[in-house]
Amino acid sequence: MRAVLSVLLVIGFVVTYWWLIVLVLAVTAVGLALWLGHQRRLEAGARRRCEHAALVARADQQHAWVLAGDNRGVYGQYPPRSP
Repeated sequence: MRAVLSVLLVIGFVVTYWWLIVLVLAVTAVGLALWLGHQRRLEAGARRRCEHAALVARADQQHAWVLAGDNRGVYGQYPPRSP
């Protein structure tokens, strides 16, 4: 008997406050979408900073090679083909 009463109360709550349930679900979905977009932007920024740091490190190494007279500093990772 308690189970039937509990089910009826839940059904009554859902029927009466369906708009509130939909509103809560919609706000939650929008909040989750905004949070995921923010996380994605943070990860993209971190990836760009990492790529930039790698580029700077490679440029510094190649510059040091040029100062040492090494051709690897001029051509980098793409040396010219031998004829």
